Amino acid sequence: MNAAIINRFLLAALAILSDHYNLSMRLQGQAQTVHGTSALDAVTVMLGIAGDVEGQFMLGCDAQTALNIARVMMDNPDYPELDELCRSALAELGNMIGGRTSTNLAEMGLLCNLTPPSVVSSTNGLISLEAPVMIAWRYSTLAGDLCFSIGLRDDDETEQSNDDA
Repeated sequence: MNAAIINRFLLAALAILSDHYNLSMRLQGQAQTVHGTSALDAVTVMLGIAGDVEGQFMLGCDAQTALNIARVMMDNPDYPELDELCRSALAELGNMIGGRTSTNLAEMGLLCNLTPPSVVSSTNGLISLEAPVMIAWRYSTLAGDLCFSIGLRDDDETEQSNDDA
């Protein structure tokens, strides 16, 4: 996985949360490799990545943190529960991160198309991940702990899948 590309996703996520929602981030430990569905948290915002870069980006957290972030985004600290409105706010966070990342990758000369974000919870059932191996970073914020995970196809895998088409 290309570190420069991965950094574009992380920097976009950190900038959006910090600049737009005043959530400063503190890295907890080092990056770790996660496999398959172990990359999923209780609530996860997922973005599929296609184009010159292929894979998945995820932002995960526990349900309380998801509610806290949605409360910050909606500017409503007393919002009572993690419902569809909160999930919509979290999906919008995914759109914002994806848009910033696409712009950053375009500056590197890479075309990056992102799927609309999906917000899934551990109670939604089984989920198939396109990227079986991902790299994950955990951060702490005043809203709670977040995990950013990214899995990208290596150039060899992308070329092979294009040859199969």
